[in-house]
Amino acid sequence: MIESNFYKELGKFLYAIAKADGTVQQQEVEEIEKQILHKIKRLNHSKTHPEHIELLLTMLSFENSNKEKLSAKEASLSFLTFIRKYGSNIPDYSKEIAFSLINLAAHAYHGISQEEEKLLHEIKDFLRLQKHS
Repeated sequence: MIESNFYKELGKFLYAIAKADGTVQQQEVEEIEKQILHKIKRLNHSKTHPEHIELLLTMLSFENSNKEKLSAKEASLSFLTFIRKYGSNIPDYSKEIAFSLINLAAHAYHGISQEEEKLLHEIKDFLRLQKHS
């Protein structure tokens, strides 16, 4: 249950990255969805890492956050709050998937803005801290 919620919250954070500069661009939506689908396809054949189902939650959460027009701050705070509470229970492999998707989201439209950079540092540092504790 915690891991499923992690992937759901990850979708909100990916939305926060896309929204950080003020507007979610269609190119960002398409690239993030493309990258999630790519990871699902790769993981679909894995018996040791069945995260492809949880990644569907990530995509749905991203789409719902966009439809609901959450603020970037609200969406990122939701993920950060979850990580602070449950981060030590998240498997390293799931954190690596999150790192990868977060980086891809940040680069999805004209590189990384200052706002995106702040979000990236905040979450990467915290996930690394959790990963090594």
